[in-house]
Amino acid sequence: MSENGADVKIMSLTARKLFPYSVECKRREEYKQIYTAFKQATRHTKLEPLLVIKRNREIPLAIISLEHFFELQEDE
Repeated sequence: MSENGADVKIMSLTARKLFPYSVECKRREEYKQIYTAFKQATRHTKLEPLLVIKRNREIPLAIISLEHFFELQEDE
């Protein structure tokens, strides 16, 4: 059984200021279509891929690679 709350939750106040995200981790085979679409974005150009997904009555989501996300955090 999983715990309540974010998957990454033990952080100091300084860490929370530097990394203000609520992290939830999932690993599911049902995400295959998302990965297929992301791979399609990597084939278009040499630019960093960004996948934007939208479901009816839900907010749009932007998907980037975790590696690129960490690179963006280093730049700040």
